[in-house]
Amino acid sequence: MGAHPDGRPAEVGAPARPDTTGGAITRRASFRWFTLGLVSQTAGKLAVTVILVAYLTDRGYSLPQAGLAVAAVGGHSATLVGAAALTAIGAYALHRAHRAFTTEAAAG
Repeated sequence: MGAHPDGRPAEVGAPARPDTTGGAITRRASFRWFTLGLVSQTAGKLAVTVILVAYLTDRGYSLPQAGLAVAAVGGHSATLVGAAALTAIGAYALHRAHRAFTTEAAAG
């Protein structure tokens, strides 16, 4: 019929493409909240990692045992190589998801 569910007439023409420039993305509230969440999570994990070594050595564990505990808790963040690998995987996944979303939005 060409009408929206609320009864308004549909606009003729192609839908407007979202502004995907770097400046437009960083001005969005969702980007800021996502960034704040990532920074908070990273800071919390780093704090636990640093404090865990001091806590365990104060409790009588040796430094290698404390390091093993940090590696078990932190996993990927205990080594720079692991953190870099997971960052690359995450960036690739986000790129794929963004490309699929924009392709789907343009087609739909």
